[in-house]
Amino acid sequence: MVSATIKKAVMNRAITDQISAKNISEYLINHQNKIQPSTNSYYSSLRKQWSFVKLLVKQRVQLLNQLEAIVYTSNTEVLTYCKHSTPNWLLSVLRKYPTAKRLSRANVSSLVKIPYVSREKAEGLIAKAKLSISSSNDEITETIIKATVDQILQLDKTINHHEKLMSDGCNLPEVKILESFNGIATYSAVGLILEIGTIERFSSAKKLASFFGLHPTLKSSGDGHAAVRMSKKGRREPRLILFNVARTAINCNPLIKEIYEKHVKRGMQKMAALGCVMHKILRIVFGMLKNKQNFNPEIDKANQRKCESKSKKITISKSRRYQSYDSNAPVSRRQGNKRKEEKKSHFVKLQKAESGN
Repeated sequence: MVSATIKKAVMNRAITDQISAKNISEYLINHQNKIQPSTNSYYSSLRKQWSFVKLLVKQRVQLLNQLEAIVYTSNTEVLTYCKHSTPNWLLSVLRKYPTAKRLSRANVSSLVKIPYVSREKAEGLIAKAKLSISSSNDEITETIIKATVDQILQLDKTINHHEKLMSDGCNLPEVKILESFNGIATYSAVGLILEIGTIERFSSAKKLASFFGLHPTLKSSGDGHAAVRMSKKGRREPRLILFNVARTAINCNPLIKEIYEKHVKRGMQKMAALGCVMHKILRIVFGMLKNKQNFNPEIDKANQRKCESKSKKITISKSRRYQSYDSNAPVSRRQGNKRKEEKKSHFVKLQKAESGN
């Protein structure tokens, strides 16, 4: 914006990086009184801490992927416990018995000492290890698995430590408001606030949904129409935070769980229903921050009752003329079937309009 203004003033028609940099520097020199550097050091330090925790989480995921690739060749059968995530008890088992060969020689009594490993589970692990078809049982593989597990456990301690520091030292009132919503923890609340900034930037919940890329879009081609889908425009990071919040809220927030189950019972796919839940949570977040009040499910239920109480009247002009279906029209088969459906829907709407319902 600054570069474009200066370019117009000096009447430069060419646009290059060098000219833009020169225009910006001239503006900074000639209009120093209009420059207002950011003085909110707490907000910037919070962003640094949140970015650091995000980096640690990314490193942990990379190490888990690397561990899974190695365990696939050294102790394949234990991967059945990693369908959704890698539990901590399995990391302890791999730390002590990294390969199937070592695990097959373990005692049940020693495995039971590991937290969350029952006697039945220990016997199953040993039995599967004895029948394992894994090929990598050398010392190098054992050393790599142990070192990878140690790094993952150390990262867990560091992440928990910094998340606690963030929770204890965060004094933003907006974060406290978001934490009142069941499903939004301190880490997610800080991430949402850093992405949203001040809620005054958005005049409505629709504008906020567009900023997150949650607004629906319709793509059409020829005489067929594709389904309505989430646009996913903008940055991926805000949607990722909201996606994790929605997954948690489905389990611990009765209001969100009810909305999710209602969409699934109607025949909606689970991921599509999760997208609707994300949109709903974002509208709730907008209302909480706009009104500066904690989460109250009764407010949302009252708003839903207001919408349901409004009668949806079909208003169709009787003077409107609908084109009758012509089977001899030079159109494609798909377009012909579409016109048949339109004829049926027009007939039903006219009947309702004439009856006054």
